[in-house]
Amino acid sequence: MPSLFTVRRIENAVKRLKRQYDAADPYEIAGRMDIMVEYHEYPRLLGFCCKVLGNTVIALNSRAPRDERRCVCAHELGHIVLGHIRSEGFTTMHYCELSNLDYWFEAEANCFAAALLIDDEELMDALDNYDTAERMAANLRVCPEILQAKMDMMRTRGKNVPRIESTGRAWRRG
Repeated sequence: MPSLFTVRRIENAVKRLKRQYDAADPYEIAGRMDIMVEYHEYPRLLGFCCKVLGNTVIALNSRAPRDERRCVCAHELGHIVLGHIRSEGFTTMHYCELSNLDYWFEAEANCFAAALLIDDEELMDALDNYDTAERMAANLRVCPEILQAKMDMMRTRGKNVPRIESTGRAWRRG
């Protein structure tokens, strides 16, 4: 779980992007940042981001459900905006691993996606109206990992958010 300093840094980056582009949609923001979003069929891969001949690219699995692609796009956009592409340990062609939080940059990218895709008020409303993490995630149109990241971020900021365990599958395909 990222520190309070990291959570604030990520939330501020998201606020600046939303204000700058007057948008919260990861596809729209990527397009306005001249980031190419491409779709291909990948057998065991949700997506990745990379630099190719000076162009930044987010590649998404065209076979994944629409909401899943939206989460992956936001996650990969997070890697780009947060400067992970230039970070040591981040491979040139990074593969999306929403569930693998062994690497600090994966947790940060999930936090970025959570801050972009879920407002605090939306989460609190979902907590009041749904009894499982899966139902909350479905209502918010996010994957369980992004929902968990949002709840963790709010807890880090001192909000009273209950712990709700997910009983469903993670979105990462193995």
